[in-house]
Amino acid sequence: VYFDAWSSDYANDPLLAFMNAIDSSVTENDKTAKKAMDAVKNTLKKVIKASPKIALNWALRGGLQFITDDHENAKDEIDAISEIGAALVEQEMAKFSTTRKMLDEFGEKLSELGKVMGDAGKPLVIFVDELDRARPDYAVELLERVKHLFAVENLLVILSVDTQKLGHAASQVIGFSPDDSDGYLRRFIDLDYRLPEVSLNKLISAHIKALQLPEGHRREQTANNMACLAKFRKLSARDCLQVIQRYQATANSFPKLLEEYTLFLPVVLLDAYHNHNKLELLMHDSAEASKHISELKGWLTQVNEEEDYDEWWNRKQIFRMYAGWLSDLQRDQLTEEEQDVASRWISGFDRRSKNLNRHRSALLKMIHYSESFR
Repeated sequence: VYFDAWSSDYANDPLLAFMNAIDSSVTENDKTAKKAMDAVKNTLKKVIKASPKIALNWALRGGLQFITDDHENAKDEIDAISEIGAALVEQEMAKFSTTRKMLDEFGEKLSELGKVMGDAGKPLVIFVDELDRARPDYAVELLERVKHLFAVENLLVILSVDTQKLGHAASQVIGFSPDDSDGYLRRFIDLDYRLPEVSLNKLISAHIKALQLPEGHRREQTANNMACLAKFRKLSARDCLQVIQRYQATANSFPKLLEEYTLFLPVVLLDAYHNHNKLELLMHDSAEASKHISELKGWLTQVNEEEDYDEWWNRKQIFRMYAGWLSDLQRDQLTEEEQDVASRWISGFDRRSKNLNRHRSALLKMIHYSESFR
């Protein structure tokens, strides 16, 4: 069973959303599983109905501070309401006992469902994804609401989360120190398994190949350039996927321009991910342009061509593109050979024109359009 916590965090009750995911996985043809699921749902209704509402004697007292000492009946009124509060607490405690019994019954029904839906004696696996991306209060409430299910026989709950982000969110919602977040999460997690870091090259390459782009698009070089720069800019896999989505949307809207900027557009989209105004700043400030080229040049020289040719070539491609685009703004950073290469590269955009402002305006037009998809 797959449960996407992020896509369901609009729900008022996380437990209901969680159970709906299980219910949705039960097919109509599987009569045994459907019968077991119906039993679970019937018990769930009792659990929700019996769930106690918090009513505390001291909370009622705190709400009556507006009664002043000079009110002759103030003490009698407070004592009377306190007695009501005490009665409510006693009533809620009785409800809590009933709820505990209902939860035990609920667990038994879920265990039966897991036995029916499990594969050849194996437990039913419930995969909870995107919990760290969900609303912090929703994520915490989901953990607290479904924690009773973690120990249910024939069920195995797997949380796919960034524990650091989830722990930080929990500390904000509950109010404990972020340093104690690991201890809090240990209440729910018995065993940690850390997945290996995803290969940005493979991830970006797979998604670039899946894009709907014009024929002749240099997908492999585009993916290599993006992965190379993403590592330099320390972007996450999720950041890169968002850039690729914007690239696709922009490519759909500017197919003719894309033919000219097929390699450079994804690079500048990625490079401006954390700084939306970066490209305009480079265009209008020669000092910033020189600084940027100097940075890329230093990055390029860190790799030995003979030892790692592919990495060197990708970095050189990115350096050339920026050198061409900013060639008239930072000549002090380029050797004569580099200026010649930049000039030849920029002329490749349009054989009829070498107007850099025209190219910059076109690129900025696409960059501004892509920003609307944030």
